[in-house]
Amino acid sequence: MAGQRFIDTQDGTVSVSLGKDLSDQPFVNGVKASFKPTPNLEFGVGRTGILGGPKFPVTLRTLYRSVFSAINSAGSLDPGDRRSTFDFSYHVPGLRRWLVLYNDSFVEDEISPVGYPRRAAQNQGLYMPQMPKIPRLDLRVEGGYTNLPGLLQPVGGGFFYWNTRYLDGYTNSGNIIGNATLGRQAIGFRAASTYSFAADKTVEVGFRSTEVDPSFIGGGNLKDFLVCSRWSFGSAVSVASSIQYERWNFPLLSSRSQNNVSASVQVTYWPHLRLSRGD
Repeated sequence: MAGQRFIDTQDGTVSVSLGKDLSDQPFVNGVKASFKPTPNLEFGVGRTGILGGPKFPVTLRTLYRSVFSAINSAGSLDPGDRRSTFDFSYHVPGLRRWLVLYNDSFVEDEISPVGYPRRAAQNQGLYMPQMPKIPRLDLRVEGGYTNLPGLLQPVGGGFFYWNTRYLDGYTNSGNIIGNATLGRQAIGFRAASTYSFAADKTVEVGFRSTEVDPSFIGGGNLKDFLVCSRWSFGSAVSVASSIQYERWNFPLLSSRSQNNVSASVQVTYWPHLRLSRGD
């Protein structure tokens, strides 16, 4: 991993490196198995773990404990920062061509989100690969949360991306390893729809909203609107363009709401050169 600067060595000290990463960075491991018992149902189970770092050597024993342990321990028996996942997608009977339901979930330091739904972060959604009578238009709507009422929170909140040993949390190079739309202690919603004039000619519109609970660094909210297009002109030229409006309000960063607009245009050219060998 990279970007970890604060690690509790659990011997009464904390390893701190200001301005640069700790020289002894932890490692992350992950495993996932997916199953498709019917053509319309697919589900998967997985697990990730962070281990290593100052005074926490990576050995076959600590790796085994990180991947397979089912209990929490401290000191030399600490299995690290573990998360278990469960996801599924299902084509709804009678609407196989039009409607897919799906869900992603994960839980901290428990065997599975299925057994501990009250302790699990969730991200549910529906996907319509084509709309009835408008086969070129698709729709995706999803919402989720990492803010569970009544769940015991660490000081400052942020339960699902936080750990007593790895104080930088479940991050790599400062970025959350997980759902960035939700983030810590939040409820989020996202919707997007794409119209395909052809396989290489599309226009997409999207909306996103995230609300962070005040228990986590004072809370805040974010909303953005996006329009983007990908268009090919023959086999040699394609143009990708987008424009996004964003409004956010996080008192820790600014005492007033902030607005911004960003736009981009990318032109790609494939020359299709032919090289021939002379006599």
